[in-house]
Amino acid sequence: MHLRQCRSEALGAGFHRAILVALAIAGCQSSKKVVLPIRQLADCEPALEQTDPFNSAVMLGDTAIFVAEPGAQVLLRMRWPSKWMDTVGQVGEGPGEYQRPMAVFAQSGGRVAVLDAQLHRVLTIDTTGALRSGGLPRGIDPFSVVLDSLGHVYGLAPYFFPVSASQSSLRDSIPVLRWAGPESAPDTLGFVLAPQVVATQLKDGTSFREILYAEKDIWGVFPDGTLWIARGRDKRIDTRPPDGAWVRGLSISFPRYPTTSADRPTLPQRTPGGPRVSMAKIKAPFDLAVGTPEGGVWLRTLQKAGYSSEIYRAFTPSGSPAGSVGAAKGARIVAITTHAVLVGNRDADGLANLEICKRPVELPR
Repeated sequence: MHLRQCRSEALGAGFHRAILVALAIAGCQSSKKVVLPIRQLADCEPALEQTDPFNSAVMLGDTAIFVAEPGAQVLLRMRWPSKWMDTVGQVGEGPGEYQRPMAVFAQSGGRVAVLDAQLHRVLTIDTTGALRSGGLPRGIDPFSVVLDSLGHVYGLAPYFFPVSASQSSLRDSIPVLRWAGPESAPDTLGFVLAPQVVATQLKDGTSFREILYAEKDIWGVFPDGTLWIARGRDKRIDTRPPDGAWVRGLSISFPRYPTTSADRPTLPQRTPGGPRVSMAKIKAPFDLAVGTPEGGVWLRTLQKAGYSSEIYRAFTPSGSPAGSVGAAKGARIVAITTHAVLVGNRDADGLANLEICKRPVELPR
């Protein structure tokens, strides 16, 4: 309720109730929405510069960084802050080799797990740098795989796009599964929204393309195995401890921004013989989510066309708002550690940069 509305309603009770009027106005003033300040990422230092974008990175402590580059088919290892760097492993299909390292995950005991979706397996790097291969479970979408610190595998069940766009209803329809080992039966932990797509009938069948700016669920796993889902339609963050029940998050308020012609990508609206590009009428509240070591989540919000910087809204493990973090336009936070934020971006020459920024200490954790 706005102050003007509160004042008019209080005065309607009669001037002889001056005390009640004052209390009513004071109550409305105290309930005004508190706007938390935006903390800009600062003390950023360049770490890597490559021609391919950084898909995934992980930082062990404050010194060791591992970066997966599927386009370049390379797995990088760096020591910070000396910037000593080398590659780990080699391209191939044999034991300890990889084709496309898609993601990296911190494991217990200083180990690092590497997802190779193309070969459908996970490699583990021990403290000596040696690689050991392990297969992924059956019945999992390899491009959705996430690992916790104990090596448990999480992922989405394979799914097919609907026959038509009208059948792509907004409902939780894709199960999130967990495997304790390659041969174990999966546990269904929860469900996420199916992608909203548009169907195009082509000569050789039906093709599908996701609708730009459409609401979606983004999920991840904290190091202790707690599953989290940032729900785009329901606008909240739900969590599920490894052996517990779901905890429904607090409702989050986001502004509603209609899409305009300025939001259309510079890519062709239809590739020759391919599906057309479609946009949602109203932008989703966010398009990226990153978990923190403490169990919080940062959401990259979608803004009006022509915005000048990225805004990440931070939330504590309890789901309470902790403030906002500003970053350069196009910046993608790939990892958050206790003291640092790893940010991927492109410079004016089109080169991909990985920066290490100081994590804002002002934000509650």
